[in-house]
Amino acid sequence: MKYCTHCGEPLSEDLTFCTACGTKQEGDQVPSPQSERKQRVPKKPMSRKRKFTLLSVFLAVGLLIGAHFMITNWIDPLKTVQAMDRAMTEQDADGFFEQMELKDDAVIHKEEYLEYIEGSDWESIRYQLSQEFEDNSNEPFDFAVRDYDGNKIFNIKKNTIVPGLYHSYTIEGIPNQVTAATNMENTTFTFEDQTVELKEEEKYVDVALAYPGQYEVNGAAENAFGEFEYTDTIDVYPNNANESEVNVTFASDTVTVDTNQEDAVLFINGESTEKTLGEYEELGPFPDEEVMLHAEWKDEDGEVHKSEEMNQDTLYWGALSFHFEEENEDFYASDSEQEEESVEASAEEEKEEEVEEESEEASEEEESLDEDLTVGAEDHVLDFRVMYEDALNYRDYSIVSFYLESGSDADEELEEYVGDLEDKGFDYDFTLNEILSSEMEDEETVTVTTNEQFIFTNHEGDQTHYDRVKEYTVINSEDGFKITKIDIDDTERNEM
Repeated sequence: MKYCTHCGEPLSEDLTFCTACGTKQEGDQVPSPQSERKQRVPKKPMSRKRKFTLLSVFLAVGLLIGAHFMITNWIDPLKTVQAMDRAMTEQDADGFFEQMELKDDAVIHKEEYLEYIEGSDWESIRYQLSQEFEDNSNEPFDFAVRDYDGNKIFNIKKNTIVPGLYHSYTIEGIPNQVTAATNMENTTFTFEDQTVELKEEEKYVDVALAYPGQYEVNGAAENAFGEFEYTDTIDVYPNNANESEVNVTFASDTVTVDTNQEDAVLFINGESTEKTLGEYEELGPFPDEEVMLHAEWKDEDGEVHKSEEMNQDTLYWGALSFHFEEENEDFYASDSEQEEESVEASAEEEKEEEVEEESEEASEEEESLDEDLTVGAEDHVLDFRVMYEDALNYRDYSIVSFYLESGSDADEELEEYVGDLEDKGFDYDFTLNEILSSEMEDEETVTVTTNEQFIFTNHEGDQTHYDRVKEYTVINSEDGFKITKIDIDDTERNEM
C-alpha cells in the first residue's frame, strides 16, 4: 500500500491519482507518516524587514570592531615613542618636539635640548616610556621619566577618552625656573630676550622658564663711580628643584678714606658728589675703567684748596689719601694759636737738641716702623680672608685680585683654583681666621702665620671641617701691601 503524497490518504498500488484529493501521484513514492506530517506544515519565508534588521546588526558590529581597532591604533602611545626615536636617529629636533607638549612661555634651544636628551641616555629614556605605557595602560595615574641622575625630564599625563576603554597620553617637557641675584642694587638683568630689574642685593628674582641648554645672560648697573657690565653663558640642566640660579657679580672692591679734612667735598671725574669725605665710610666699588678722584674744601677766607688728583688704584696702605698741605690747616687757627704752636715747637726742638740719646731714639723709631709694617701686613691678610670666602662662593677671582701681587705665585695659583670651581656646586663657610705670628724678613717683607678653619660642602651635600696653618708672604709695594706667596704648613680634615 501507498499513500497520497498530498493528503496522506491510503491508496492502492495501481492508482495514479488520489481518490480523496485528486492529486497526481508521482512514480512509486510512498511517503511515510512522518513525511506526511512534515508536508502538512509548509515553511514560512523570512520577511524583508527581518532580513534588513539582521544585516544592520551585522554591519554595526563590524563597524564597531573596525572603529575600535582604528581608535586603538590612532591613540597607541608606542607610535609616539617610535616617532621620537626616528627623529632622534635623524637628529630632527623639530620632529622630536612635535611629539611633546612644551610651555609657550618657556625659552628653548631645540637643538641643544635634543643634545641633552641624547646625552642623558636616550635608550634608557625610550625604554622607560615604552614600559610605562604598557604597564600603566589600565591605571589612571600620571608618571614621570627621569635622566641617569634621577632628575625628572618628562611628565607623562594620562587623558581619559572613554573611561575604562580608551586613553591617550601627553608627554610634557619640564623646564627650569631661572632666577637671578646680584651684588649691586638696581641691576638690569637680561636672559635671552627677557629683562628684569634686580632692585635689591643678594635677593633672587624669577626671570624666565627655560628648557635644558646654554643661554647668554647680561647684567648692567651704575653707581656714582661709573657703569658696570656683566656677560656670561650659563648651562640650564634639570635638578631636584627644577631651578637654575644666576649670580650677577660685579667688581666689589672698596677702599677706605684717609684725609686730614673730612669736610672736603669728593669729586669723581671732575664732577662734584656734593658729599664730604666724612660721609663716606668707603669708596667704591669701581668699574674696570679708570676713575679720577680728588677733593676740595674752602678755608675761612673762602679760598678753595684742592687735593692731589688720583685714580682708584693710587693707594697708600690700602686707602685713598686726600691730604692737604699743613699750611692750609693753619687757616683755622688764630694768630695767637699759631704763635703758641711756634713757641711750643721751638721748645721741643731745644729739648731734642739737649738729649744725647739719638741712637736710642733712632732704634725706637725703627721698631715703631717695623711694628707698623707687621700690623699692616696682618690686617691685609685678614681683609683678604674675608673677601676670599666671597671669591670662592661666587667663583669670581676679581674679588681678591687686589690683595695679591700681579704675576706672583699666589696670584697665578689662586686665579687658576677659583676658575676651576665653575659649575662645581661647592660651598665654603669660613669659621676662623686667626693671626698666630708675624716676622719681618726684610724692610719690605713680612711673613704672617695664620690658623684658618672652614667647612667645605661638596655638590652632594657632604661636609668636611678643615683646620689649617698657613704662611703668607706679604710685601709693602708702591701700591700698598700685596701677598706674593701662600704656603700651607699643616691641614687637619674631619668628616662631618
